[in-house]
Amino acid sequence: NIPRGPQGRPVIIQAGASDRGRAFAVKWAEIIFNISPTREHMKRSTQGVREETERLKRPAASCKSLTAIMPFVGRSREEAQEKRDIANSLVDPMVGLSTLAAHSNVDLSTLDLDAPVEQLQSTGTQSLIAMASRIAKDNSLSLREIGRKYGETVMVPQLCGTPKQIADEMADIFTSGDADGFVVSPAFLPDSFAEFVDGVVPELQRLGVFREDYTASTLRGHLQT
Repeated sequence: NIPRGPQGRPVIIQAGASDRGRAFAVKWAEIIFNISPTREHMKRSTQGVREETERLKRPAASCKSLTAIMPFVGRSREEAQEKRDIANSLVDPMVGLSTLAAHSNVDLSTLDLDAPVEQLQSTGTQSLIAMASRIAKDNSLSLREIGRKYGETVMVPQLCGTPKQIADEMADIFTSGDADGFVVSPAFLPDSFAEFVDGVVPELQRLGVFREDYTASTLRGHLQT
């Protein structure tokens, strides 16, 4: 009893980043929501999507990789970094661990908070728990420390700077092909979105990497243009 929408079916978005999740996403979805803590990881993930798209003989760019970022906008880079530091200082490690546990469907309550993190296993989201384990191992972090880090960013890169500095960094990621676009993960609501829209978007438009008008009438149409 609901009329058919103008784009037929909704746009399908998949958040899996493991090999299995990526294969499923590229087969069925139009967007992969990508969480990459570093530029190199971002590049590998996007390249993996493109290779899987080619392997499955789907049209090029039919499954776009949108990477998450957490922007901190300031009148100077120092001011933006101060805002980031304030936000990060408010994080309770236990909140980060509970979020990681919920996202990955793993019980962390039996582990020693101050012991070095060993390889964590999960029956839920494989990519996040593997990423947390790898970062903890590479940096010799305890479970408490990885809980704080996860609570601060959920493994999303924090971009700090003036609107122009953030726009330049995003444009470089996009034009180099390391991502097809972005998902803005806010540190504060609604301020993070307002600062991004008012400050960064005009700079992205100035660089010619963000539209000034919408020529399509559906989300799918916007993704294709």
